[in-house]
Amino acid sequence: MQPTATDKLGNSALSTPSTFTLVAPYVPVSIGTGVPADDAVAGTTLTISPVTAAMGNTIFVLFAMDPASGSVTVIDSKGNTYTQDKDVTNGSGTSGVRTLVFSARVTTALSGDTITITHPSAKARVANALMVNDLVAASWTDQHLYS
Repeated sequence: MQPTATDKLGNSALSTPSTFTLVAPYVPVSIGTGVPADDAVAGTTLTISPVTAAMGNTIFVLFAMDPASGSVTVIDSKGNTYTQDKDVTNGSGTSGVRTLVFSARVTTALSGDTITITHPSAKARVANALMVNDLVAASWTDQHLYS
């Protein structure tokens, strides 16, 4: 890798080439899935259980449903705080999908607990919870600053 620094006037300077090694890659582990008991019947909640995650880890909840507008929230039985990171809808009705991503830093360990997703009424819906060990970030989403 060869970093380049650019100032406000557009002047740039190349730095010397650098290399780095990722010592311990972050590999997400599935800790549970949620599917409705009967996908022919509309519902407004979906649970993932049992869920176990140690304090200090990060949980990502991936949720897909038939497109329906309205609020989607995620909670767990220990009160960890889930933040909505992304909400994307493609298509409409039963020929589309709404996909959401939530994340939570585990501040209270989970052991055989439940994650509950509350959402607008939908028949088709599914969720997966992933855990990543020791992932710490000031902000979960990619950001780019423009001058």
